[in-house]
Amino acid sequence: MANEIATRFDTTVQVKRLSPDEADVDKEGYAIIVSSLPCHIQPMRPEISAVVGMEALFKSFRLWTSVDADVKEQDLIIEGSSRYIVTGVQRWNVGGNPHKLVTIEQAVGS
Repeated sequence: MANEIATRFDTTVQVKRLSPDEADVDKEGYAIIVSSLPCHIQPMRPEISAVVGMEALFKSFRLWTSVDADVKEQDLIIEGSSRYIVTGVQRWNVGGNPHKLVTIEQAVGS
């Protein structure tokens, strides 16, 4: 049986990962890891959250994608003009549908 959850993936995103700049050891930048990852993104809750120690407000989302997707905490997810930071990654297998459930945060008002 095909993985039915994949039929719900209605958008594609780009995944970038922080990587050192080989030319300058004092610099880091984001490198493209996955250029087109099929997924589904949905808000976790309507509230906006503050992160202790940071002067920013965030909105939380969930991203569903394939179980073998190369997504890790601290990756940058780009969907059009929207940018999210990965704060959690879980592997699930519900009803014979293996997938990753990814928590992402979007800065509000930036």
